[in-house]
Amino acid sequence: MAKTSIHIVPVKPGSEAHNRREKELDYVRKEFSHLNESWEVDSIENRLTDIRARYTATTGQRMQGKATPIREGVAVIGKDTTMEQLRVFAERLEARFGIKTFQIHIHRDEGHTAGAGKDWKPNLHAHLLFDWTDTQGKSIKLNRQDTAEVQTILADCLGMERGKSSDKKHLTALQYKTAAEEGKAKALRDEIGHLSVKKTFIDIVEGLFHPNEKKRLKNEILGLKNENAELLHKMEGLRLDNARLSSEVVELNTRISRLSDRLESSRREFAMEGERRAVKLINNLLQKHGLPQIDYRAYGDGYENAVYLKNPNGRTRGLDL
Repeated sequence: MAKTSIHIVPVKPGSEAHNRREKELDYVRKEFSHLNESWEVDSIENRLTDIRARYTATTGQRMQGKATPIREGVAVIGKDTTMEQLRVFAERLEARFGIKTFQIHIHRDEGHTAGAGKDWKPNLHAHLLFDWTDTQGKSIKLNRQDTAEVQTILADCLGMERGKSSDKKHLTALQYKTAAEEGKAKALRDEIGHLSVKKTFIDIVEGLFHPNEKKRLKNEILGLKNENAELLHKMEGLRLDNARLSSEVVELNTRISRLSDRLESSRREFAMEGERRAVKLINNLLQKHGLPQIDYRAYGDGYENAVYLKNPNGRTRGLDL
């Protein structure tokens, strides 16, 4: 029986674009993309807005930037796994822990080539996006026993054997490709070692083989060494690409954080300006009726807006609005 497991991490930028196949991926076989399946009831942006609103309504504070209310799980599936089985898993997860699934994407078009025959092996998996918060917008806490139970529920729903999470199964796309290249290089090194033993034997019984055969074997070994060197060079290039992409992700996350702060600052400025205009209109009406006017001051985050009655001797006590 095939084994399954799920690896859950905070959702990354670009997750939806990857899951929906909205960008080109060189390790994807497009001729199999029509076999992919998706189920969505909400977007990441909408769900994050709802979570933050619930958290603020409960605590009176903004959610911290380092919070991870939305998480993504990558589950190993079988060739016969259905969307209905994954949705049953989502329902049981919510019933047991309160974790809500709002997107499921089955990918059957990713994989890598392996072996001397260059056979393509699919990397069958599914991405599940979770709302990892309770009704108050606070993060759901799971202990080691709970996480183990999640693995058991998944295996039960998919009709597969429960397995331990493998680092190799949850590599990023670029790391997965690099691992495949390293596998090829190891196979070549093993082959070179085998040929080296063969060459040594030939040297011992020199004269039993035709000189042309010895020359052919030497050329074959040299060719394999060159191919191994090219693969090692290619692997180093992939590692450098991975480092560069990681740096770009950090930079993009920083820019997103800055834009979020600017958006919040602009929102507050607009809100304060609207309040000022409202107070001005109220004062005009109060002045017409000969009533005391009000004085308005707006403070930064963490303080209530203060409204005061005006009098000839200055400001009096604040009013609760």
